[in-house]
Amino acid sequence: MPDFVIIGAGGHGREVHDVFIALQSTDEMKNMNFLGFIDDGNPNIELLKSRGSQLLGNSEILHSLPGVHYVIGIGDPQVRAKLAEKAGSCGLIAHTLIHPNSSFGHNVVIGAGSVICSFASVTSDVTLGIHVHLNRNCTIGHDTIVGDFTSVHPLASISGNVRIGDRVLIGTHGVVLQNLRISANSIVGAGAVVTKDVEHGKTVVGVPAK
Repeated sequence: MPDFVIIGAGGHGREVHDVFIALQSTDEMKNMNFLGFIDDGNPNIELLKSRGSQLLGNSEILHSLPGVHYVIGIGDPQVRAKLAEKAGSCGLIAHTLIHPNSSFGHNVVIGAGSVICSFASVTSDVTLGIHVHLNRNCTIGHDTIVGDFTSVHPLASISGNVRIGDRVLIGTHGVVLQNLRISANSIVGAGAVVTKDVEHGKTVVGVPAK
């Protein structure tokens, strides 16, 4: 029975645990043994206990967990990338969680360590990189490529044939119109409507996004 941990025990980490719980009755996850959470901060221990779980410690204990499966329940793409590098160097195995209420079209590729939350919708011929987070009720259009460690927040909408680089954050209700390029390390603010390509490392906000 493979052991499993979630790195990150804040609100997003608990939401990721909800995805795990939703999958426990499936053939893929029913034999997974959830050990608990790992967090470098000060998460609410009582909230973890209320779901029958525990805090195992901080990320230093990753060295003692080779072979354990993991996902990262942290929304910040930059932090997620650093923790994935550390977990990989310690011999942990990146797992992918896909909520049963999410939907997919034809020919969708999903990288290891990704988390797809409830009611996320991905259409046809889409590629998601490693450790991508698609949050609740977001949509990804046809022929789109989403780079490694990118986070798409709730209710965001990515149109067709969009190229999103690594470590990008698309805020809640953010909209990216078709055929655009969002370069690496960029941030699309909550509610922004992107009508032009976004350069590397830029933050854009507003309607239209600037």
